Amino acid sequence: MNNSDTDDLFNGIYKKKKEKEENKLKTYNKIFERCKKKIKWAADNHQYYILFEIPRFNYDCPLYNLDECAFYIKEKLKTKFKLHHFTPNDLSHLHKSNIDINNLTHILLISWEHINNHLNKIYK
Repeated sequence: MNNSDTDDLFNGIYKKKKEKEENKLKTYNKIFERCKKKIKWAADNHQYYILFEIPRFNYDCPLYNLDECAFYIKEKLKTKFKLHHFTPNDLSHLHKSNIDINNLTHILLISWEHINNHLNKIYK
């Protein structure tokens, strides 16, 4: 294999890896957009928290890693919102029966009540 062949091989591997990462981010952004819509709807209806279930799959997206998706959403929200992340393992401990952990997903408790409390102090 000459130098040109190895360069082509490397470039092909790099390009494929980059495409996968871009597709993964597109998928996580689609799910994050759903989360933002749910937050906006709740806020418009005078609620101060939501439970957001990260879907196990999305029809118009390739398969994705639920742990990575949860981390991605938490990173996007952590500076303004209070978060609690319930993993499938956490959820399985809430049930007394033997539940299959593979059928559970991640749930994020997202709260912005602290913002409302702060605004109420300012405008009283």
